[in-house]
Amino acid sequence: MELEYTSAGCNRCVGNIAWNDEGIVAFGSHRVVVLYNIQNGRVEGTLLGHEDVVTNVVWLPDGRRGTDGRFLVSGGGDGCICVWKVHEKCGWELCLKMEGHGGPVTCLAVECMGHGGFVMVSGGGDGDAVVYGLNIVDGVVSCKETQRLSFGTKLVHCAAIGMLPHPSVRDHGIVLVAMGCVDGLVKLYMDEKGSLSSFTLACVLSGHQNWIRGVDFVHVADKKLMLATGSQDRYVRLWSIEDSSSEESQGDSMLSKLGITKYAPKPQIRVNGRPAYTVILEALLVGHEDWVMRVAWNMKRCSDISDLTLLSSSMDRTMILWKKDVQSGVWLSSEVVGDAGINHLGYYTCTWSCDGSSIAAHGYTGALHVWDRVDGSLIPRTAGSGHMGTVVDSSWSRDGLFLLTVSEDQTARIFTESRPEPGAQGEWCEIARPQIHGHDFSCAAMVSAPGDASEYKYVSGSEEKVLRVFESPRAFLDTLMAAQGHDVALSQEEAGGALGATLPALGLSNKAVLFEEDQGDREQSGGGYDDGADLAPTSAPSVVTCPPLEEHLSQNTLWPETHKLYGHGNDVYCVAASPRGDCVASASRAQSASTAGIIVWNTESWILSETLDGHTLTVTHLEFSPCGKFLASAGRDRKMCIFKRGSGIEFSRACLVKAHARIIWGLAWSPDSKYIVTASRDSTIKVWKVNAQGIADETSVGKMSCESSVHSVSCQKDGESMLIAAGLENGHVHVYRFKECIDASECIELVYASPAHLKHAAAVRRVQWRPGQHQISSVGDDHSVKIWNIHM
Repeated sequence: MELEYTSAGCNRCVGNIAWNDEGIVAFGSHRVVVLYNIQNGRVEGTLLGHEDVVTNVVWLPDGRRGTDGRFLVSGGGDGCICVWKVHEKCGWELCLKMEGHGGPVTCLAVECMGHGGFVMVSGGGDGDAVVYGLNIVDGVVSCKETQRLSFGTKLVHCAAIGMLPHPSVRDHGIVLVAMGCVDGLVKLYMDEKGSLSSFTLACVLSGHQNWIRGVDFVHVADKKLMLATGSQDRYVRLWSIEDSSSEESQGDSMLSKLGITKYAPKPQIRVNGRPAYTVILEALLVGHEDWVMRVAWNMKRCSDISDLTLLSSSMDRTMILWKKDVQSGVWLSSEVVGDAGINHLGYYTCTWSCDGSSIAAHGYTGALHVWDRVDGSLIPRTAGSGHMGTVVDSSWSRDGLFLLTVSEDQTARIFTESRPEPGAQGEWCEIARPQIHGHDFSCAAMVSAPGDASEYKYVSGSEEKVLRVFESPRAFLDTLMAAQGHDVALSQEEAGGALGATLPALGLSNKAVLFEEDQGDREQSGGGYDDGADLAPTSAPSVVTCPPLEEHLSQNTLWPETHKLYGHGNDVYCVAASPRGDCVASASRAQSASTAGIIVWNTESWILSETLDGHTLTVTHLEFSPCGKFLASAGRDRKMCIFKRGSGIEFSRACLVKAHARIIWGLAWSPDSKYIVTASRDSTIKVWKVNAQGIADETSVGKMSCESSVHSVSCQKDGESMLIAAGLENGHVHVYRFKECIDASECIELVYASPAHLKHAAAVRRVQWRPGQHQISSVGDDHSVKIWNIHM
């Protein structure tokens, strides 16, 4: 059992991405740290260890080359700080886990002290900032808390560590820590003794009028340290920390003699009781129109200030690169990148690649945004994307070309293999976002279009009483063909139908976008933005011939909504489509038999055909048999119900079985429609034999006890036996083999299990076999979508 693909969105936390010199971007997704390879666009590993969302990640500054591997530090909402060792092929081990705070970790900063030693500072929601001495000797990690600073209600949101050059400390200088607080002040703490346990407040920098969200140090020449600070007041301030004896810091000596400076004194940093450094406000950078969330220098040390570039990210959906003009000495914005899309709310964290040739950020939608320097300009490139909430359901297209997933982040997404040519090995990617809803999703099902294999439909349900039906537009069909390696050259006359869809302001229904006479050539590369994704128009559906950019996905890949289905009295909970696509069944949340009915819809007219009774509480799962003759349901009332289909779209109840001692979460038919597999909270999987009349035996013919509750099952034929994929509440995906025998307890055996370091970090909501392939998809509460290869 091998993990082929992982998709996960980045948590909405400042300081939640870090880039090392091997092109690996680490970011927090739900409770795991994801290692994403920028070069090949693949998730190389996931680090499991936190009990709550990951809020901060930092690579150790020197990379820790050699046999020690590379080390990464992460902080989480559980108040813990983890130190990880990452090996060459992104194998990993948790070296150390510390309970640093009584609240979420709000910031992390690490700086090298030399000889395998590091100083680390963390801020927490408990109002404390903690200083640690971190040491790595022969690959062994040790960490000790050396000092705890209390800030009370003035929480520390960001921190940075710099080294003040001073003759008294030859190796690395005096450790200086900048902490940005919610009171708008930047507080500088200095460890004059070098013990990491004697930090004292050196000075306070005022000027910002709102929370400080980003601070970063850079060393300029030998005796100068620069500090950049960004705030929710929309401004960036640059501070120069200089030797008090330097000419620059004494440049206003005449003003001092006149007594003018007493009205605006410069902050002083004292060493051994004497003023040793002066902090000068060098520049106030004005350009952002909303909160500044992060600032980052392109290097840690430089000999010439003209080589410096500052990057700032903001909730105004832009990132600005700032440079100092050599002639005027004024700091100016040199470039601006960002997104003009309607579904993006700005960038949280920005960072540089180690060589300074690329920049990256993560935004509200959970996707990574990357720009590369090409011929002097910053050009956007495709990066990882994923859900930002619990992924509640998934459904493969009938031909197995793509996987549809829906989530509580209110988006539906489509994943497929992008191939250079038909039949070649492909790379998985997200190619469409057909629905961006105003409600959290609860279910979805692909509906096969009778007589037309080139058309796709799906029906989705959410925390509303309505089911919505969507139909694939021409732009998606052509993009899917291009992703499979086929040439796309359809004219407007050949295509027909809607090109795409748009979502009106304050609306929930996608409206079709039709072909226009002057549309011209729709085939574009990467979304068709010649001037970059930041200049993308609003809703411009088009065909793309390579993995789309996030800006294109979020607004140009919608599917038009064709029908709304009214009939449920409560929020829709589950839905299923028949193999022929001529009917759909759905159920809603229920507390009584009167509201637990299953509604069957005729897909030709999309009207309510009939309501099926049998359950007394919420129906948790529905599935049609592959032969199309039966409909099975499972419920919170611990019962399984089978309905037999008549000559038309009429169903009658064939049997009702109390199958488990706890809630039944899922069920699945065998490929030959002779068995039903049920999964329950009682941690068991049971197999039931069904005769030609749809009547199941009162006693199961197979039973397997699992290590935790089972949420979902799916079946596939394997010679004379049957393979059962199961998604467990502890995050594991198991594959069992079933072959009917005399003893029911011996009919099922475990043949594959997901490796512990690759499993989901939370409950698996849905597993499904890919049609015609030895592959399994799994989605879960950890926001991730995984594709597994099963080697038979």
